[in-house]
Amino acid sequence: MDEKLVKRCVISLFIGTAMLVWGFSLDLPGLSLRYDILQGSSEDEDNGELFPSSVRHSFLLGVREEFSRDLWNSLKIGYVIKDFLQEQGGGDYNYIKISDNTSWRVTDVVKLGFGIVGKRIFFSQPDRYGFSKDYYLLGAKIETNYRLFSRLIFSSWFKSNTYLNLCEEKSKEEFTFNGGISSKLDDFSVSLRYRGTLRLPLGPSSVTDRNFLNYGSFSVKWKK
Repeated sequence: MDEKLVKRCVISLFIGTAMLVWGFSLDLPGLSLRYDILQGSSEDEDNGELFPSSVRHSFLLGVREEFSRDLWNSLKIGYVIKDFLQEQGGGDYNYIKISDNTSWRVTDVVKLGFGIVGKRIFFSQPDRYGFSKDYYLLGAKIETNYRLFSRLIFSSWFKSNTYLNLCEEKSKEEFTFNGGISSKLDDFSVSLRYRGTLRLPLGPSSVTDRNFLNYGSFSVKWKK
């Protein structure tokens, strides 16, 4: 699929949606449209001056629906264009991302969340060996939140991501668990968390290494 054609089609879609949102804003209170542009800068090693190095355009269409005070759903469709100005297109990419998340407050103590995501990313050029870097991402996520005491919360999430690369040797699966406790004590917030990620090759042609990564963090924040 032609990359320029994809960009034109997606941008046209967002412009058309923006006109609909503007025209029917009174009838669509749960619909939102957002556009961001970010410029990255690099420093010249000789004179210390900053010069533009990248530009990122982001379009986001969101639809939120509340079924009740304790149950709501959020659908987001995003399109991102990233251009590296100094690399002559070598690292440029753009992607389309669709995500759907549902949150359910079961009780005053327990809150659950469920989400799915799909992503298609296009790179302007292949890797140094001539293989395509384009891929599809399919993912799912489950979140839990338990209020153990009035000021002590245990939260966790489990996420599964499948990367389907056009170059099958790069395809892989990732399974991530994140859990921890947090507490607020007057003006202080304390958090202790753990994250573990299992990475596996996907398919007989994949050359991804099997590995298991572990992370831990501890933070203290003070806000007056």
